[in-house]
Amino acid sequence: MHINKFQGIVREKLGPGGLLDEKGRVLYSSVHSLREWRTGVYVLGLDPGGTPDDHKSIGDDIQRNEMNERGYCALTKERWNKCEMGEHPYQQHALQALDLLGYHTEKDDIPISNAIFSAQPDARRLRQHPRFLDFKAACWEVHKKLLEVIRPKLILCLGCSETLSSFSLVKEWSNDTYQQIDIQGQGERQTASGGKFGSVKFNFLEDRTFLIGIKHPSYIRSRELPVEMRIQLARARELGMGKSPLGSRLA
Repeated sequence: MHINKFQGIVREKLGPGGLLDEKGRVLYSSVHSLREWRTGVYVLGLDPGGTPDDHKSIGDDIQRNEMNERGYCALTKERWNKCEMGEHPYQQHALQALDLLGYHTEKDDIPISNAIFSAQPDARRLRQHPRFLDFKAACWEVHKKLLEVIRPKLILCLGCSETLSSFSLVKEWSNDTYQQIDIQGQGERQTASGGKFGSVKFNFLEDRTFLIGIKHPSYIRSRELPVEMRIQLARARELGMGKSPLGSRLA
């Protein structure tokens, strides 16, 4: 996607409500990652980390020079919390999940965003923000435009709480079309300790879209993803939810 088109979408959807002045961030990858990729993945966190003071306004953020740099990816090319580039635990856990799903050779070309673009210290304060419903509605309008372009096979959500997470918001935005996929093969209940696996149907895309939610990286204390989560993600790829030579999709 050309950067002017991306900026135009954000300004059109967030501008009328004054949300461009909010502190936050929209994209963690290059605008060149926003292209049709029917075997690909769209990665979503909940909201930008830190506090509003840690960020520019959204209107200023969408003009960052690196956004027009091919191959730019915040997971590999940014230093977070004084860690070496790409070495923050959040970055490492997200990259490990992508590896297990088969996207290890395309890390720098993966579209990455947040469900909500406004930065808040945590999910509770985001939910309690007086403009939360405005954020939720306007941000979905941006995501819808991006999804219409990317048409991904999979949405990978970093966080799967049913209270408030990118996973719960995507389920809501899909008009509750979520259908669980049994990863265990034994009808076991999905838990946040491993992940949640299913698919959703957006009325503007012809196919169902796989949806995976993993435990939020900030709650994982080890450097490696938990064993259960790694097993489940590898199993999801075997079932066609990640990258495969045939590019499997749901009908």
